[in-house]
Amino acid sequence: TISLRTFRSVTPGTKGGVSWSGTLIGLGGAGSLAFGALALGWARMPDAVMLVAIAAAANGFESLWGEWAVRHDLDQGAHTNVLMTLFAAVLAWLWWFGRF
Repeated sequence: TISLRTFRSVTPGTKGGVSWSGTLIGLGGAGSLAFGALALGWARMPDAVMLVAIAAAANGFESLWGEWAVRHDLDQGAHTNVLMTLFAAVLAWLWWFGRF
């Protein structure tokens, strides 16, 4: 488990820490959604790849935010998920409208 801010090892469970297993599971979840969108004809391959990339970026943002919030004695309640979702939505919006 490492800190994305310092790229140094941290204790597993540390706020903002990123592990290989967690990263792979997150990518697997995003890949499952992307595969479903492809199978249903809701997306093309570039869209599915971008969905996985946006999910990875949003998870990285959540880790950085979590570490920042702990250093500034902020609660990491539901607003953390709201911020991560908003970050992903903005990236998806930029991808969508950038295609046209």
